[in-house]
Amino acid sequence: MKGRGYKPQTKVVLDDLDEEEKERMVLGHSEKLSVAFGLTNTKNGETIRISKNLRQYEDCHYVTKFISKFTNKEILVRDVNRFHPFRDGVCSCGDYWKVQTIILSFLLEIILCTDGASNPTLIKQS
Repeated sequence: MKGRGYKPQTKVVLDDLDEEEKERMVLGHSEKLSVAFGLTNTKNGETIRISKNLRQYEDCHYVTKFISKFTNKEILVRDVNRFHPFRDGVCSCGDYWKVQTIILSFLLEIILCTDGASNPTLIKQS
């Protein structure tokens, strides 16, 4: 997949690890395993349906769009908030999760600051 342009989205891995280890961490997420299982166990023209009880992770959303484009499969993922129908490399949610991620990141930056090390500390108010 990397040969076709896939780049693992590792920016949300907060552990202090090198990039290769972060990539390994995101490769085994359950949605990806479910999509792989669906690809090997469905016929041409059949939709892959996945249901999960958590919000869809950014890299899983990205890779599912990527896979739907190159396999010509419709992949329907139901997460805790919404349906994500993937077709031809596009999700009809309009990448709604990305807006939420940006807002959460912004709020965390306001609430937390870093002391120059990798340990976040609460901002002290006077």
